[in-house]
Amino acid sequence: EPTSIETRLFEFARVARVTVREAGQDFQAVFEGYEADALAKGMVVVQVWLKLSRPFIGELVEYLRGRGYFFGGILPRWFGVDGLLMQKVMPRPNWEGIHLYSDRALAILEAVRHDWQSVMA
Repeated sequence: EPTSIETRLFEFARVARVTVREAGQDFQAVFEGYEADALAKGMVVVQVWLKLSRPFIGELVEYLRGRGYFFGGILPRWFGVDGLLMQKVMPRPNWEGIHLYSDRALAILEAVRHDWQSVMA
């Protein structure tokens, strides 16, 4: 199947949301076109939503990590199946500006920040 992607731009927040409905053999070329378009339009955050039920999800995640995307969250039942949010943030995220109060929230933030650091290394 060919790649099927939907993109929504939130210009006020400069965020592009890229929903990957299907990822075919043409995924890299198709995705890079959508990403380039979003960046050319001034988006500073690109979020990619992926279906975790796909057998090739590991390959997609590694490809995106190689392009600077890091873990953003889990999307339970988002597509009728669980999903994964990956994101690229330009410039550096304002980690110091995030104020959380529960131990669980702090642990999640630490996991996200650790993943960002490993992608940026």
